[in-house]
Amino acid sequence: MTKQTYYLFMILMIFSLAGCNQGAKQAIIEIPYKEYNHPVILGDEMFINVNSDPSKLYDVDTLIQYNMKTGEEKVLYESEYEESAMQSTEVNEDWLVWVDSSVDGYYEKILAMNLANGEIQTLGETNPEYLTIFSPELYADNVAWTELNDEARVEVKLHNLKTGKTSSIATLNEYSLYNSSVYMSNGKLLWTDSDNGNGYYYLYDLESKSTDKYQAPKPYPGYASYSEGKIFAIHFDENRDWTSQDFGYYDIKLNEYHSLEYGQYINYFKTSDNKLAILDDEHHFYFYEFQNNELVPIETTIMEEINPFYIFFDNGGHLIICINDEEDTDNSRVGAIYP
Repeated sequence: MTKQTYYLFMILMIFSLAGCNQGAKQAIIEIPYKEYNHPVILGDEMFINVNSDPSKLYDVDTLIQYNMKTGEEKVLYESEYEESAMQSTEVNEDWLVWVDSSVDGYYEKILAMNLANGEIQTLGETNPEYLTIFSPELYADNVAWTELNDEARVEVKLHNLKTGKTSSIATLNEYSLYNSSVYMSNGKLLWTDSDNGNGYYYLYDLESKSTDKYQAPKPYPGYASYSEGKIFAIHFDENRDWTSQDFGYYDIKLNEYHSLEYGQYINYFKTSDNKLAILDDEHHFYFYEFQNNELVPIETTIMEEINPFYIFFDNGGHLIICINDEEDTDNSRVGAIYP
């Protein structure tokens, strides 16, 4: 595939001295691609899946690395699918992980690159007879995900990128979009499940290989993350209606659940270390830091000029903000709040 050389990113830097996030750098990054998925930042490099051929609408087919200081661009991988939706990019100092997927989602592969030598390995593949979702989570030398096994049961998988060993940590009783993802941080692997009408959080210790189980306030907890001894999740009743969700966190030390309300419901929430970011149903943005077990707002200026439609933290703690630009252009913008 031939490809033009682009000068990709024009970065508008904004500095904030507000609240507890003093000196935090904020940036709006302009990208000359209409379609992209899951940009992540490592030092001066951005790793991002983009549409290299604008004639293929909504196709995201190429993983690139771009040096935001020098303008140097490098193509790392091109999708093997004719119509693709590459996604779920994660990066740390040693490893780059992403999902190569067909647009319909029936064909997916989890891929990992060793950044020291550029070698790529396949960690898992979906069974195209069943629609399952790969949402890999990278932490240190480990990648975790959920995967359908030969008995049509969904397992929690853990792969060590150094040893090449993949382990099955658990088998889920219930499987749906809300609990198809796992979360890893601070030496812990988290997932959720339901059993006999009750919902549970499962927290696996990567070092001791032991699992702790905690009951959730509702039968269907999902989209869970772990931060500062607290498990955040969106919870559902039997009807699993998104608009009647209960969002909050379970404090492991205090054995208490705290419900949090934003708008009529929230669209997204993400955590990283002691930070919490939320978008409610009207895309209002909330950003907090835990201080003395209290949620303290972090002031930001970047949201004053953008309309966010999706947020997530990358492995380095950057809050990535996908911006909903109303103007019909060939470019896109990405917001970033640095840790």
